[in-house]
Amino acid sequence: MIRNGKVEYGHSDVDDKGNINKNIQLYELLDIRTTISPCSTVSNTIFEQKVDLFYTSDDEPVIIKTFIPLDETSGCVIFKRVDAASILSVFVLADNNSLQSIEIYGPEVWNMQLGGTNEMGIKDMDPIYIESGVYEVVPYCVIDQEGLPKEIFNSISRYYDVNSTEYLKLPFKWDVDTFKVK
Repeated sequence: MIRNGKVEYGHSDVDDKGNINKNIQLYELLDIRTTISPCSTVSNTIFEQKVDLFYTSDDEPVIIKTFIPLDETSGCVIFKRVDAASILSVFVLADNNSLQSIEIYGPEVWNMQLGGTNEMGIKDMDPIYIESGVYEVVPYCVIDQEGLPKEIFNSISRYYDVNSTEYLKLPFKWDVDTFKVK
């Protein structure tokens, strides 16, 4: 409660010392999972992997912002380095893409073909080279929840919504596959 421009503690959900005095439960809006096949390759070679991105919203639709190519068959992923500094992570983006808002209703699966062509005969992206290491395959998406103050994201990183590993600083929980480059 605010009276005469000052916070008066001891009212409602805040005790007289300014601490929240009741538990607040946060609900999971979106379940995110990835798989990659095959799950290993040799360094300094062109690799062609298939990545599946699984999104599931339970009760209500969830709007996410992600990079979508023109064929709308995939998005983008970050190979998050887990055996070295995250600065060595690799941002993998499909060709001819744009940042778009997409509404997720229930379970959805997006396929991404790294190098080569996907099941629809469309080339998602050029083959890439990646150095030896172990990586998590993290999908890039930001939940676009109405009314959420931009300051929350900016307090974590001002660059969460650009092509960079700054996105990895957001407090997301993923169930992601790992990828080993030998």
